Amino acid sequence: MNCFSLRLAAVAALLLASCTLGKDDFNSKLVISEVSRKIDLSTQLTKLSTSVTLENGGDSSTEHFHLAIEPSLVDKLAFVGVTAKTPDDEDSSLTLKQVEINSHSETKFFKADLGFRLKPGHTVELTVDEVFVHAMSPFPVKITQSEKQFVLFSCNHYYYSPYTVKRQSTTVSLATSSVESHSKLKPTSLSDNAITYGPYGDVEAFQVNPMRVHFENNTPFLSVLGMTRTIEVSHWGNVAVEETYHMKHVGAELQGPFSRYDYQRTPAPASIKSFKSVLPAAASDVYYRDEIWQHLYQ
Repeated sequence: MNCFSLRLAAVAALLLASCTLGKDDFNSKLVISEVSRKIDLSTQLTKLSTSVTLENGGDSSTEHFHLAIEPSLVDKLAFVGVTAKTPDDEDSSLTLKQVEINSHSETKFFKADLGFRLKPGHTVELTVDEVFVHAMSPFPVKITQSEKQFVLFSCNHYYYSPYTVKRQSTTVSLATSSVESHSKLKPTSLSDNAITYGPYGDVEAFQVNPMRVHFENNTPFLSVLGMTRTIEVSHWGNVAVEETYHMKHVGAELQGPFSRYDYQRTPAPASIKSFKSVLPAAASDVYYRDEIWQHLYQ
């Protein structure tokens, strides 16, 4: 083989290595002893907080585990974070790295480094926090000015994981106690604005059983479609900042005309009346104006 062929082979090997970067496989000896999942649907954001007891059922120590994202919510993921109880009983934020599993290429996985070796037969307490956007869809999609807004949320009755779960339960917190319908995988209970699913036992890895909740949610469904920030620094060191936001109500659309008279007499439940803005403590001469330059506050 000549020198050129050797170089070509070396380049090909490097390209192959770069293409397989991020490929991984999970430890099938890990088992989840207990899962307590809380799904917060009280605002337009879907917030999941899951307490997980992870057990090493193998015969060798491990330093990491894999986290799978629920397939029905994967394209709506905005944040994911994991904390673990260290052997010193301290909370430690874990480093996450997105990886691909060859046998489950359609699922999004994160590899979490524990920062210590989990010995065989030992357990570790984990807290998984996830935030999803646009996971609740208005149903019906159009309402009149005076109607209340109902939304539909779909998920999984089971905690989606690459590991077997021995025991699990889920609590869904709603914005109101007005529930049109919800799925009923026994045992299930509804109390005020909370639905409890489970406990369920011995659920195999990657199990899916569709959950569905249809309920009233009149909290502001507000999204920022675009933002432009202009910063001006004067010769005297003063800093002027102007931010232009393009905002949209992404909840149920208005059906029919808008009546300001009816709005002043009986405000629309699903309308957005205000929003909050966080400002630096040293900010002064603050003003807000809309697209027709009407000053809203100064």
